[in-house]
Amino acid sequence: MPEQKWGTNTGFVLAAVGSAVGMGNIWRFPYITGENGGGAFLIPYFTVTILFGLIFMSLEFAVGRYYNKSIIGSLASLGSHFRWAGAFTVIVITVIAGYYFVILGWVGSFFVSTVSHDTMTFDGLTSSYYPILSFGVVLGLVAAIAAGGVSCSIERLNKYGVLALIAILVPLAIYAVSLPDSDKGIAYYLTPDYTKISDPAIWSTAFGQVFFSLSLGMGVMVAYGSYIKNKISLAKASSVIIMTNASVSVIAGFMIFSFVFSYGADPASGTNLAFVVLPQAFSEMAFGSVVGSAFFALLFIAGLTSAVSLLEVPIGALSEQFGISRRKAVLASSGIVLLVGIVASLGYSPVSLSIGDTPTLDWLDQYIGSYGVVIAAGMFAVIVMWRMDKGTLLEQLGMHGKIAMPERILYVCKYVLPVVIMLSLVFSFVS
Repeated sequence: MPEQKWGTNTGFVLAAVGSAVGMGNIWRFPYITGENGGGAFLIPYFTVTILFGLIFMSLEFAVGRYYNKSIIGSLASLGSHFRWAGAFTVIVITVIAGYYFVILGWVGSFFVSTVSHDTMTFDGLTSSYYPILSFGVVLGLVAAIAAGGVSCSIERLNKYGVLALIAILVPLAIYAVSLPDSDKGIAYYLTPDYTKISDPAIWSTAFGQVFFSLSLGMGVMVAYGSYIKNKISLAKASSVIIMTNASVSVIAGFMIFSFVFSYGADPASGTNLAFVVLPQAFSEMAFGSVVGSAFFALLFIAGLTSAVSLLEVPIGALSEQFGISRRKAVLASSGIVLLVGIVASLGYSPVSLSIGDTPTLDWLDQYIGSYGVVIAAGMFAVIVMWRMDKGTLLEQLGMHGKIAMPERILYVCKYVLPVVIMLSLVFSFVS
């Protein structure tokens, strides 16, 4: 098999930005903020991003670059019995890819509907089998991109995708904040309710949002780190990625809350925000079809770059563990994702497939997407920090950087990070 490597350092950074910046920033971050008191959520969000997001991302890149392997191979290098932990992560991410592609199919459906001036509601969409078809289209598109390889296809997608995302997001945000009553949305967004800062549930939610948005604990950044071939400072690259990710989230918040308050919608509408509330608002505003088309194009591009990175985790693991070609690994991974996606999409279809009273997609998101990722991140942090040589880690973290990485960073990773991850899991489960 030809070795997969990034063509340039810029390509690597943009690919990681593309993985981090996704629907989690533009769709999930605003409604999570709305459900947790608006501005009150920003304090724990930025605290967790700066204190833990930067460290964990650098750590994943360092492990991937040093071992030059997937999440399974990297953890197995620290002990053959840790192979199961890497396999657990790959399984979790493959399941997440299944229902994430379904949601991305919804986005694509709304984009087509808006461009064609066809009035489509979320209930109308999910009362048909169209979501299964749109999921299949998205899976085929992602698989085709992944089959093209890292430097030729994935790197190119993210170079243009990230630029297109910013080119659409900034004008949309400027337009949104110019609407009547947008100042009320901005005030709600930025004014913190300090009584909620001490609530552990908000901190747990912030921790989950940061890890979800940055693709941490998923093996994605380990895989991307293993494709690095040139000299690059991991700390500097991680800082650029995290700042870009946070900036997109903040700008998306201004845009979404301006739209919501301008049209008298509920800022705590949850998952309905993107698929019920905003389409209705677009239908009522001047040039609504243009604005709606731009919004769903933005959401689709962001989701597509993240979707490709999710599929890359099982692709890299299968190629490495079974010695098969990349194309065969793409087919095998896509086949598994296809099965998961069909089960997830049937939860929002005439079948209304559910587990208990919960649609299958929501159940997978709650128990696999939320808890599974946190457990995987916790295992990664414990295994790497307690088994990998301290000097090697410091060398990787500080390599090609102008400032040496302080040794106390490792103590934060070794003792504080695993505890915080586990507490986040406990508080999330209790709440």
